Amino acid sequence: MGLFDWLGTKVERQKMRNEAAAFSRSVELNKTYYSIEECVQSWGNERYVKEWTFTRRSKLTGDPMDGSVSAALAWLRWGPLTDTKPEGLRTFSEGPRELFDPLGDNGQGHREYQKLMKEIGKLAKEASELARRG
Repeated sequence: MGLFDWLGTKVERQKMRNEAAAFSRSVELNKTYYSIEECVQSWGNERYVKEWTFTRRSKLTGDPMDGSVSAALAWLRWGPLTDTKPEGLRTFSEGPRELFDPLGDNGQGHREYQKLMKEIGKLAKEASELARRG
C-alpha cells in the first residue's frame, strides 16, 4: 500500500465520521429513522428495513441513543439512515414472506404448515408409545 492509498483511506474514513457526526447532531429524539439491510437467505438475499428510534441521550457523550447504539455508530455500521420508510420493503418484525406464506397472500401456506406440524407431532407421539410398549 502506497502513501497515496493510505492517505486516500484516511480521508475517506474522516468523511464518513463527519457525515455520522452531522447525522447525530440532526437527530430528533423519539423520531423513527430507517436503514436498509440485506439478509442472506437460502432462497436468495432479501432486503429489509431496520427501524431506529433514538429515545435518550448518552450521559457520557450526549449522543442520541437507541438502546446501546449511538446515532453516529448506527450511521457508520448500517449505512445512511433516513426519516422516511423505503417503499416496498418489509421490516424484520414482518418477516420473510416465503417462510410464513409460500402459497400467496391469503394465509393458506401458513395454515398448511401448521396442519403438517400437528400431524408430525401426532406421529412422533404414536411412535414413542409403540417403542415404549414393545
